[in-house]
Amino acid sequence: MRKILNIIALLIVAGVAGIYFTLGPSFLIGGPKTSDIVDVSRAVLIATAADPSQANLAKAAKISPKGLCSHNQDGSYACLIDIEIEGTAPKSLVAVLKKGAGGAWIATE
Repeated sequence: MRKILNIIALLIVAGVAGIYFTLGPSFLIGGPKTSDIVDVSRAVLIATAADPSQANLAKAAKISPKGLCSHNQDGSYACLIDIEIEGTAPKSLVAVLKKGAGGAWIATE
C-alpha cells in the first residue's frame, strides 16, 4: 500500500512539473501560458515598431518569460520578460496581459 502511495505521489509531482515546464508556472494559478506571453509581447513589439525594419527585428526577437506572473486586482497579470533583439543589448521588460472578451490574452494599455 505504501509503495502505491509513493508511486501516486511521484506521478502527481511529475504531472505538476510537466505543466510547469510546458505551459509555464503562471498557468497553474490561472494566468497566461508561456506561449501566450510570448505571442502577445511579440505582437506589441511589432505594432509599436517605428518602421518595417524594426518590425522585422521584432518578429525575429527572442522573448523569454521569467518566473511567475503577478496577479493584479483588476484581473491582469504582470509578467517579467527578457527580450533579445539582434543588434541590441538584452532588455528586461514587464508585459501586462488580461483576458479579452473572447477569452484570449491581450495586452493592457
